[in-house]
Amino acid sequence: MATFDGLFDPAKVAEKRRQDAEKREALTRIKAWAEELLPEPARGRLKVTVNEVVCGDPACAPIDTVVEFWGELRTGFGMPSRAAEVTHADLVSFLPDEDVLVAWARGFDAEWPKPAPPPSIKPEFSPGDDVEAWLGGQWQPAIVTSVWHREKGWPLDAYVPYRVDVIDTMRTCYAPTMSHVRARRRSRSRSRSRSRSRSRSRSRDRGENRVFPTPHEPSWRFDVGERVACKMGEDTWLPGTVELRDEPDPAAYPGFALLPYVVRIDDGFRMVSAAQDNDAFIVAERDMPVAAEGE
Repeated sequence: MATFDGLFDPAKVAEKRRQDAEKREALTRIKAWAEELLPEPARGRLKVTVNEVVCGDPACAPIDTVVEFWGELRTGFGMPSRAAEVTHADLVSFLPDEDVLVAWARGFDAEWPKPAPPPSIKPEFSPGDDVEAWLGGQWQPAIVTSVWHREKGWPLDAYVPYRVDVIDTMRTCYAPTMSHVRARRRSRSRSRSRSRSRSRSRSRDRGENRVFPTPHEPSWRFDVGERVACKMGEDTWLPGTVELRDEPDPAAYPGFALLPYVVRIDDGFRMVSAAQDNDAFIVAERDMPVAAEGE
């Protein structure tokens, strides 16, 4: 008769049972702590559950202890350690603020951890203003719906100065910098805007809704509308007008970088970018090298 003496190690089985019992006890203890720490307005509205979760990300702890709150929403947080290692002080340090817990209990999806405050710079336009937004390589009529906007899940310091609804498509888009929005030019016909909007639809679908970190505007040498000259070749300079500042550089994808200027050349149909804000790429029109006068 075959024997299986080596198949089961009584010591290992006993240790596994001990660890399971320790885990159950720890999970029960953490749940009781979390329920005690709930603010009065949230008690009875939020059901607490505690579990261990294996994290597959090599940058994080192998096992997280996750505390979840169940009400109108499912929310919670994780602690990078096994349940048996979590202390009361650990739970207190990770627990959301009282106002966040109360918001969750009332069905509001408040962010936790809390994001950084928005930039102190006041945008030129306000919600409800009629504007034009630079999207898909052209200016499109839009309405501002929010300023210094962010969405849950963005990096905690990430804001965009404007969220807008594009009038021709009613698509919600984000303006990564203030210079991506300008006052609407009433002389532009709706039909032309609508036609150009359709022709640029693929450009919008390629990611014009990407979210970028909060812009920190540099000290530009030239304003939008100012006359400049751009270097177009080894010895060629062409005059034009600054159309936009801080345009996302497509060559940086999947990363992110800003081109200091987009310039409309005087031939009327070319838009070029200046890679850097210095005299090697862009100068005031009055300083355009003499060799370019015949261009």
